[in-house]
Amino acid sequence: MGTPLENSMIVGRKEAMVAFLRLHSEYIAEAFTLAVSNKQPYCWRAAWLLQSELSKNDERLVPHINSLIKALPEKKDGHQRELLKLISLANWDEEMEGELFELCQHIWVQLQHSASLRVTAMEVLLRITHKYPELKQELSLLLEDEYLETLSPGIKNSLMKKLQKK
Repeated sequence: MGTPLENSMIVGRKEAMVAFLRLHSEYIAEAFTLAVSNKQPYCWRAAWLLQSELSKNDERLVPHINSLIKALPEKKDGHQRELLKLISLANWDEEMEGELFELCQHIWVQLQHSASLRVTAMEVLLRITHKYPELKQELSLLLEDEYLETLSPGIKNSLMKKLQKK
């Protein structure tokens, strides 16, 4: 028997899970703890649930950004993607941006990762290079054909549109 939060993540649909977290904000800290853990099947779902509940620059996210970033390398693709989406809701300081740039660059060049994770990592890279234009040279190296050819035409097209906006 799990905690009330864990039970809500097993038996509920997304709407019910989000409603539970809204009604019981005392479980937000537990959700962050689960999101960086390896406790299956809750860890990925907790990151996904928090991402659904928190808004951009949500104050409740700030104390957890570093632990979310530190947890990224050891997680599997889907979990990494949800953590990156959650991390993307926050503003980052320079140190965080540097660490995220390195991690996302590493994710992007690993062609065995899922396309959705790689594209999410690229979105983080784009956000950082928008702030630091001097990194665009590094980004252009990451956009060579060898890194794009494993993406489906639809995903590649979507990514190219995002690149043109930046």
